[in-house]
Amino acid sequence: MKKKHLKSLLLLETLFMVLLGAIHFLIAKYLLPDIYFNYRIIFIYLFLLPLSLLGTLAIFYIHKTDDSLIGKGFLAFTVIKILGSFVFLLPFLMDQDDFTKPFVYQFFAVFFPSLIVETFVILRMVNIVEAEKTTQVENP
Repeated sequence: MKKKHLKSLLLLETLFMVLLGAIHFLIAKYLLPDIYFNYRIIFIYLFLLPLSLLGTLAIFYIHKTDDSLIGKGFLAFTVIKILGSFVFLLPFLMDQDDFTKPFVYQFFAVFFPSLIVETFVILRMVNIVEAEKTTQVENP
């Protein structure tokens, strides 16, 4: 897989998170009750976006060493992301206030769509790898 493919996949993830963040901000500010809006929701994106991009990069480098390990790499990354999410939420859960429940709800409302997009990106990566293999077999 070429680096230009990787850049486009990372850009896709970043654009999705920015768009999701903008929609999330507008919904929290104008549609939901006041308790749901707090500028701390930016921490959700500051946590999930770098973690997602690092996971995609790690899976790309796993592909470079052995492309049969992409699935296992994605599974390991997903488990790490889930465990990291609990560590991220722990300070908010330990120091509870009126905003704790809405923050946790919003975190998972962002977490699951980002996981779906990451799955799409990894599947796209696998499809690119398979297409390259097919091309190499047909044109030795």
